[in-house]
Amino acid sequence: MNENNLHPRYMSTFQHTIAQQIYTELEDDYQFPKAICRSLTELFTDYIDVYFGGQRNPNQIVFNCVSYTVPPGVSAEEAKTIPVKLTVFDADDLLVASQQGVQVMMKERIVRIVEEAYDQGGVLTQADIAMLLGISLRTVTRYIKDIQETEDIFLHTRGNVRDIGPGVSHKTRIIELYLQNYEYGDIERRTKHSSRAIMRYIKEFSRVFILREQGHQSYEIRLLTDLSEKLLGEYLDLIKRYSDEKYQERLELIRSIAFKKTSWFDLRDNDQTMGDGL
Repeated sequence: MNENNLHPRYMSTFQHTIAQQIYTELEDDYQFPKAICRSLTELFTDYIDVYFGGQRNPNQIVFNCVSYTVPPGVSAEEAKTIPVKLTVFDADDLLVASQQGVQVMMKERIVRIVEEAYDQGGVLTQADIAMLLGISLRTVTRYIKDIQETEDIFLHTRGNVRDIGPGVSHKTRIIELYLQNYEYGDIERRTKHSSRAIMRYIKEFSRVFILREQGHQSYEIRLLTDLSEKLLGEYLDLIKRYSDEKYQERLELIRSIAFKKTSWFDLRDNDQTMGDGL
C-alpha cells in the first residue's frame, strides 16, 4: 500500500504495526543505523510470519459465534458455538476510507468478518456484526441489503446460510478465479476484496498445495496451517479439480508463491499489487 494515497488524518493509525514498533525500538533504544534497523525488522517479521503466521494477528479478536452446522430452529441457548478469529481492523481500511469514504469501508469490514467467520466454520448474525463493529442493527441490515443487491455478493450470515444452505467460501471462489487465469484486477472487481487480501489468500492456498505435494495427510495439513476442516476440504478439492495440464502454468506460480518472502517495507513503501507479487 502506498501511504501517499492515505488521508493525512489516518497516517498515524497506518504506522501502528508490530514492524514499526520493532524498527523504532531498534533505532531509539539501540541506536542502530537505519539500514540495520530495516534489515533486522525484515528478519524478525519474516520469522513471525513463518512460525506464527497461522495465529491471531494484532488486529484480530477471538469471537464465539454459532457453528454453520447448527440447523434452523435451534435456540441461541442450545446452539453450538465455536471460536473464530476476526479482523476488525486492516490497513486497507484506511485506504478505502481515504479514497471512497467511511460507509464503503464499513461495508468491506462486514464482508470481511462475515466471510472470515464462515471460513472457520462459523456464521455471524446481524446482531453479532452490529456489536463487533459498533454500529446499529438497522445500519447493518441496510448495509447487508445494499451489498447483496447492488454489488451482487452473497454473504454467509446466519440468516442466509439457514435459509439457503452453505456454499463455498469467498476464499475458495477467489482461488478458483485465480486458477482460471483471471487477471488480478478482475478478481478484485468480482469479489470486492483488496489486492492485499487476495495475495494473503493465494499464499495460504499455496502452503496447502505444497504440503499436499509433499505427501502430507489432511489432518497433518490442518495442524500445520491452522485452517478449518471446511476450508481445507475446499482447498483440497480445488487441487484435485485443477490438476490438469492446462492449469500447470498457474500451479507453477503457486509453487513459487509458497516460498516467496514479502517484506514489510515492500508493503509499507510500495503500492504493491498482485501483479508485482505474483
